Amino acid sequence: MSSSGSPPSTLVSTFEEAIAKLTSLFGMMRMMEAEIKDQRNNLQALKNSQRLSVRGSIQSNMSSRTDGILQRRLDETERKLAKTSAELKAKDEKLKKETASLEASREAHRLLQEESNKSKVSVMRLTFKLNRITHESVKEQAVLKKKLLDCETRLATYSECLVCYQKFDENTRIPRVMDCGHTLCDFCINQIVKMAGCYSATCPFDRVRIFGFGKSRRLEDRPCNRFIMK
Repeated sequence: MSSSGSPPSTLVSTFEEAIAKLTSLFGMMRMMEAEIKDQRNNLQALKNSQRLSVRGSIQSNMSSRTDGILQRRLDETERKLAKTSAELKAKDEKLKKETASLEASREAHRLLQEESNKSKVSVMRLTFKLNRITHESVKEQAVLKKKLLDCETRLATYSECLVCYQKFDENTRIPRVMDCGHTLCDFCINQIVKMAGCYSATCPFDRVRIFGFGKSRRLEDRPCNRFIMK
């Protein structure tokens, strides 16, 4: 019933305004129905009163008036009664139509109330989901922030050679990546090669050869890990 993009609070307010208008309309129609009913009762009472009055008058004056005069009065009374009866019938038909309209409005009000209740439930569910997503997002942001801090801490540690614990630089402490993936400075790699020999030199952490078979033995040809110096 609502257009996409409308905030939940606006949707609920629109339904509540529509319900308030229909409730006011029902009150006015009930007042009209009561008024018509009173008029109908009054007309019926007037009809009965006129009928009794005329009959009483005819009976009381029967002895002093001719049959022709009495007949004319009786005919006139019957015409008035017929006219009153027609008016009552017309008002009764009008009342039936208004009653049918009122019932239709009540049904529309009931359906609108059902839709309003459904919409309120939908809004509550969406609000709950939004709050849950927001809560989860806050938790995820906290986790990501912690991971970022951990990463920054590790990077700060990686800015130093794992053997001599000296900071990498662009001179004698250039960070070189070995075949195993560990990064050591030029100075430490040179010391390892001098002690073990070029062919036997291995990484002090996993014992993988520093210079693999078929690869250059020049230290300058090893890739430089400049990322950890940023």
